[in-house]
Formats: sequence, C-alpha cells, structure tokens
Amino acid sequence: MSQYNVNGFKFATEKYSKNKKTNNSGVWVKGDDGNQNENVDYFGVLHEILELEYLGWAIKRIVLFQCKWFDPTSRGTRELK
Repeated sequence: MSQYNVNGFKFATEKYSKNKKTNNSGVWVKGDDGNQNENVDYFGVLHEILELEYLGWAIKRIVLFQCKWFDPTSRGTRELK
C-alpha cells in the first residue's frame, strides 16, 4: 500500500511521493531517549504502509508504518529496523 488516509490526514510513501508536486512522506514523533527525563524529537521518512485485518472479529484493523528515522541531535542519525 502506498497511501493511507486516517483522521483527516493523508500519508504516502517516499517512493509514491517522489515525482509528485506535493510530498507527505515525512513523519515526526516526540519520544524518550531512555537516559534522561527529556523528550526527543525524531524525524523520518515513510517507506511502507501495511494494513492488517483480523478475520473473525468485527472489522479489526491495524495499520503499520515502516519509517527510516533520523535523530537531528549531535549524536548523529539512527535507523530503526
């Protein structure tokens, strides 16, 4: 899946957005670095969108976003795998 709409927001993968006039493949998450009591901003690019549907339940779906994350601090760049 290369696009997904949720709560009025449209997300698209980097590959889908590459040659488009507008790009919405960027993501931002406020997280915790685990060592301090500070929030850390993580920025990334959306690579893949996967929707899982659980059969037998009353329409239960989960959407997963695979992203390449960047930590813009002096510690460098991180990639989640």
